[in-house]
Amino acid sequence: MRYTDDLHELFIADDSHDPLDVQRPSADQLSQAFDSMIISASGWRKIFAESGDEEDPTEEVSSIDRFLAALIVLSFSRHLAKERQTILVGLDARPTGRLLGEIAVRLLTSLGHQVHYLFITAAPQIMAASIDERFDAFFYISASHNPIGHNGFKMGSRGGVYDGQTVDQVAKIFRALVDSGSESCREVQQLSANVDMMRYQKSLASSTQDRLWSSTFYRDFALRTATGSPEAAAHQHFIEESRRALQAQPLGIVGELNGSARAASIDHSLLSELGVTISLYNDRPGEVVHPIIPEGKNLDLCRSLLEERWRANSAFVIGYSVDNDGDRGNIVYIDERTREARILDAQSVYALSLISALAQSRLRNPQGKLATVVNGPTSMRIDAICALFDAAVFRSEVGEANVVNLAEQKRKEGWEIPILGEGSNGGNITHPARVRDPLNTLLALLQLLRSREVANLWFSCLGR
Repeated sequence: MRYTDDLHELFIADDSHDPLDVQRPSADQLSQAFDSMIISASGWRKIFAESGDEEDPTEEVSSIDRFLAALIVLSFSRHLAKERQTILVGLDARPTGRLLGEIAVRLLTSLGHQVHYLFITAAPQIMAASIDERFDAFFYISASHNPIGHNGFKMGSRGGVYDGQTVDQVAKIFRALVDSGSESCREVQQLSANVDMMRYQKSLASSTQDRLWSSTFYRDFALRTATGSPEAAAHQHFIEESRRALQAQPLGIVGELNGSARAASIDHSLLSELGVTISLYNDRPGEVVHPIIPEGKNLDLCRSLLEERWRANSAFVIGYSVDNDGDRGNIVYIDERTREARILDAQSVYALSLISALAQSRLRNPQGKLATVVNGPTSMRIDAICALFDAAVFRSEVGEANVVNLAEQKRKEGWEIPILGEGSNGGNITHPARVRDPLNTLLALLQLLRSREVANLWFSCLGR
């Protein structure tokens, strides 16, 4: 039976198709494929396009790489502390993802786990959903901002990817399986062939329902992040205040989603709920129209779309474009002096988000022990901003996992850290999120632009 995604009518899987019913690779072929992988705390990746061309938009994955992916799934399963765990599986919108997702869901089911398959979903959405106490871990298929022929894997739990030590443990299991060669390949092939078909079918059939649930959870989590409160009443107050402010002074945002996983997420519904006038483009998952990394000339389309909408409606002053898994987004804005859309550099994006987050924290807790955590290359303007709010700055080595880990350490020491990130790389992580999220950036800018309290405190800090 064929299963399709109800949201965009995309093909998910055919339960009669066994993706590992192909010739097993030799030990040398498997070892060579392993050697071409990059393994780090931020994700595992390689070129999965069968041609080996990193710009090839093919859906085809070689038999060698299918088995390599299967061994990664088996490594992940063996690392888990107990059998029969409940696992979220999802993927970004690149072409090879569907087949790799099929392998992951089939094997994890055969290994006895309960799988909730979100199919194409933004990285911040599946990671937010993993906070729910029902789930033990997530397995996400993505190569983030890398070219379309790449793919890879992110593993984690409780809202974030595994730390470096845990990744090393999983990688050690993976290396041993690769070294076992034909024995390991025979094992995963048998697991795939002998999957409990009723349980596998249930995971596929429940995909749309699971993703709808995750969208609702993600919406609530985004509001919790924006308000600093888990209470529904605080969320509703925030929505009403935002709508009231935007009725008086409208704000339009253009989203150029470049066929990314964000096209299957809550951007339009949440921003509309807040009273934003939102126009999305290239918002069908998989329809990638330009190189994935949202930088430089790859933002030209977003710039031109924003200028077009601004000329028709002057409320449109912000645009954003994202990478394929939707955790990295960059901002463009209308410069009314030149009447052109300009790119807001990554350091400035973080600086503006920081102002918004620190102001809100100070409004809630004027005497709090306040700080931010950034990487070494983040601009020194962060120190100047923090000084105005009587907040400390802690710096980590480059790497999102390093920033997240240092922030968690400082919170244990009694510091309130509402925002962290790598200003040099774009985006921000707003507590309690543990991953970058363009929605959090947009909500921070929204409050900076339209919240009178936030603006007044900032001007007061400046002595104006």
